[in-house]
Amino acid sequence: MQSSEGIAVFVRGRQRNLHNRSTLVSKSRNPGSVRLGNLSLLFLFAVYPSFCHGLSSSDEGSFTSYTSKGSNCLHAHSVSAGDSCTSIRLSSNVTQAQLLLLNPDLNCKKLNAGQSLCVQGIPPNCKKKIRVFRGNNSAGGCEEIAAIAELTPPELLSINPGLICPDSENQSSVWSSSREVCVARGPGSVFIEYMGASGKSISFDDMQAVVNASKAVFHVALGFVIDYDRDGNYKNGTFSKFWNDDLTPASAKAFKKKNPGVRLLMSLGGDSLWVNDSLTVDVDWLDPPDPEAWIDNAQASLTGLAELYNIDGIDIDFEHFPADYSVSNSAFTFCIGTLIQKLKDNNTIGIATIAPFGSVMPQYQDLMANFGDLIDYISFQFYAYDLPTTADYVQTFRATTLFFDPAKLLASTQINGTRSITGTQFRNAVNLLQEEDGLLGVMLYDADASRSLNFAEEKGVLALIPGPYDGSLPAPTPPPPPLSQGRRSSDDSFQRRWLLTFSFWVAVVMYNILHT
Repeated sequence: MQSSEGIAVFVRGRQRNLHNRSTLVSKSRNPGSVRLGNLSLLFLFAVYPSFCHGLSSSDEGSFTSYTSKGSNCLHAHSVSAGDSCTSIRLSSNVTQAQLLLLNPDLNCKKLNAGQSLCVQGIPPNCKKKIRVFRGNNSAGGCEEIAAIAELTPPELLSINPGLICPDSENQSSVWSSSREVCVARGPGSVFIEYMGASGKSISFDDMQAVVNASKAVFHVALGFVIDYDRDGNYKNGTFSKFWNDDLTPASAKAFKKKNPGVRLLMSLGGDSLWVNDSLTVDVDWLDPPDPEAWIDNAQASLTGLAELYNIDGIDIDFEHFPADYSVSNSAFTFCIGTLIQKLKDNNTIGIATIAPFGSVMPQYQDLMANFGDLIDYISFQFYAYDLPTTADYVQTFRATTLFFDPAKLLASTQINGTRSITGTQFRNAVNLLQEEDGLLGVMLYDADASRSLNFAEEKGVLALIPGPYDGSLPAPTPPPPPLSQGRRSSDDSFQRRWLLTFSFWVAVVMYNILHT
């Protein structure tokens, strides 16, 4: 049974052709012929089980739709001495975010020779997969597959890192006869919490109870590093740390040693800087007179802090821009994007996140448009909005996906916030977004306020976040050998025709024996 063109879809035993909509099973006026057809098909399936595969692997291409969870690594990279995440992603043609999607517990600063990293396949948080059979003359490709899955082609590609569409020039080097494609994300494993910015007493030891309750990929964002001095004077890219003095370099390293899976981030910017009881200054982004000098200063100062505190990544949280700010004329995108790129290329950091909200969305949208492949997570500040109900929150989250990549977007709330939902309402929103939208994870602000509450919010949220996939990856293997112009060999075609013909006549003989 072959479709005349396009991709045929098998759903619960029914076949639907996307283009000609022709009827593939019609009613017969001859009951005997129906019995003969049924017996013949049953016998064919018995003597030649791969006949089913032959039907769906038609020359026009097809796929079978079914629900299946979990990861499926198609190609893995074996880490060599001197490898970095940058060199791996460039050689494998994937982004940093896609590497993290395929390897959720990856730490780019701790690569080990011999370690296997998945660079092409289905991410661990895939909720639904379909199997695609590549025929000899596949007509539809990713556009057709995406349409059937109710996705856009970019959405399909974003949740299938390294996917090369079957209608591309290189299809023969990637597709042999079939493969699985993810069409729906499940919940992710990312958790980020800020700490150290309020001036309240808190230590890494205080966070241990939260880490112990977590299966998530756990991030602690230290707030903040600012290119100002203690008197509020601008320092042109030379950043200093302003977080709680209890969070010392020695305690940070001890915390990381005890919890090797935890990632430490340092957050750049923030809202305001307390100078003294009578002076608090906004932390403004100021376009530097010499952007290259600003980048050099920032790279040098942040590299020093990263080494001192064993930092894994940075978070971009500039919240104030000049009144006459213009995205097209500002150096923000160039400076921040280039800084992230240099820090990643030098293996100073492995992770970069951003923390936008309403009034500064244009700045961060421009950053994503130009350097989005370097941004791993988006900690959107939903607690900056009046969202009194779970429904309000979910609606706003979904509206935000029109502006920022939903595959990178985190839900968020503020522990002592008054504008947005917290507690049970927030957890209900998280649960709903996990089930229906494949929510990547959650950001909370902040641990300083939660310490006196025994970290109840964190423990409740972390109970909802699954752990990352930790199964073994296959050994790196070369791509399957290309088929000659995408067609089966003549020997294969002859054997297939011979088996089908033989099976048919055996079925006819068996039918006559049974009915004489």
